[in-house]
Amino acid sequence: SSFIRNFAVEWKPDSKTFVSALRMESKQADPMQTLFANLTEKITLGRDFRRYGKVLFFNEKQDFQGATAQQSDFSRQYLAYETKLDAKTGLRTEQTRTRYQNGDQENISANTLTTEI
Repeated sequence: SSFIRNFAVEWKPDSKTFVSALRMESKQADPMQTLFANLTEKITLGRDFRRYGKVLFFNEKQDFQGATAQQSDFSRQYLAYETKLDAKTGLRTEQTRTRYQNGDQENISANTLTTEI
């Protein structure tokens, strides 16, 4: 048996804030075993603080199962902040942390300063 289920919702409590949730699930199986199954869950939060900048956060989790699954389960968190320092200069900082089921981990930090010439 096989199936695919998807669910997505976005809520905006006001014009500067949003929350979204995503769940995707798929499974392929024969009568004897699960060949491949994947579950992805992600929640995202964003807020625009106007002159103080914008913040974006998400938490994502992926699970893989089955005889043909080769990927490692993981969870990932992402946080970004972006602001204008003045009329011509912007700053963005991003942090991503990924933890894998096998014990590996990945940490990414990116900082960007932009200016108009």
